[in-house]
Amino acid sequence: MDLPAKRAVITGAARGIGRAVARLFAAEGWGVVVSDVDADALDELAVELERQKARYAAVVADVADVAQVHRLFAEAEKALGDINVLVNCAGMRLITDLLSVTEEQWDRVMDVNVKGTFFSMQAVVPTMRRAGGGKIVNLGSVSGIVGVANRAPYCAAKAAVDGLTRQAAVELAASNIQVVAVAPGYTAETEMTAMYDDEVIEAMRATLPLGTDRHHPKDVAETVLFLASDRTRAISGTTVVVDNALTTSLLPDAWPWHITPELQPLDRTSGTDQR
Repeated sequence: MDLPAKRAVITGAARGIGRAVARLFAAEGWGVVVSDVDADALDELAVELERQKARYAAVVADVADVAQVHRLFAEAEKALGDINVLVNCAGMRLITDLLSVTEEQWDRVMDVNVKGTFFSMQAVVPTMRRAGGGKIVNLGSVSGIVGVANRAPYCAAKAAVDGLTRQAAVELAASNIQVVAVAPGYTAETEMTAMYDDEVIEAMRATLPLGTDRHHPKDVAETVLFLASDRTRAISGTTVVVDNALTTSLLPDAWPWHITPELQPLDRTSGTDQR
């Protein structure tokens, strides 16, 4: 059978935004290799892709382990041939105050979000060159653009993803490879936002110019699809923010969900911890 024109690898595909991207790409007729560290959730996604009659392969892999990244891309090429789209959705978040972050926690957040993104890009470049070019879409976050309380490693990691995106876009341009990032804000119906109760959601809705109704995984996935398509031949090295105007409107302390009950804000006048 002829392969679809687009052949994509999607990391972090078993949940949230990554799952929405996988569903949408498959619905568009793309060949997809979906990967995640969660084998059970990946199996559930595979059942959905079977129902869609998608051309796909599912590979369990932890992107924080470079050997597993290499195995992922070897299996992807075996399944689909040369890959011309990579979507780096794999990521994790840590919520704790700056003084409580351990070395192990710091390393894990950096390994998944930054190391995983970098070595996945590195692994896909040879196959994209053989394909004549390609698109890399990295999932950043508004946390990499603005400061968010109790998320120091995550903010640093997502800012690094933005930096890697800009650097790779310059270096890989000669190979006809475009690199962009997407920075979601609050996204409903994901594991990361399931922790917020109805009261918090209403507080967030009141502060977002566009509200929260327009910000679901599929909304972010549509942006990823657009950036990965041939309609964006002149876009590279930039971050597209999908946040309902959050980063242009957020006021200090406007969102109480930044602070958990155990992590109260510092007293701005004395600088002492008021927990």
